[in-house]
Amino acid sequence: IPVVDLSQGEEACAEVLRHACESVGFFYLRRPASLPPELFDGARRFFRGSRETKDAYKARRKEDHPFGYQ
Repeated sequence: IPVVDLSQGEEACAEVLRHACESVGFFYLRRPASLPPELFDGARRFFRGSRETKDAYKARRKEDHPFGYQ
């Protein structure tokens, strides 16, 4: 399982995240102890939300841009 360690720099995180999403399909997100747990409250609310709410942010797949919330 690819590990995205948020204590590494933004560039390193982006590289691991891109590889995980393009090649593996999932990843483990490790947050440093210095980040407050409340930081992830918005993400929890989003992913627990309704399909309609999430679909409002869904990227439409295109051949030149195959990424987005699915």
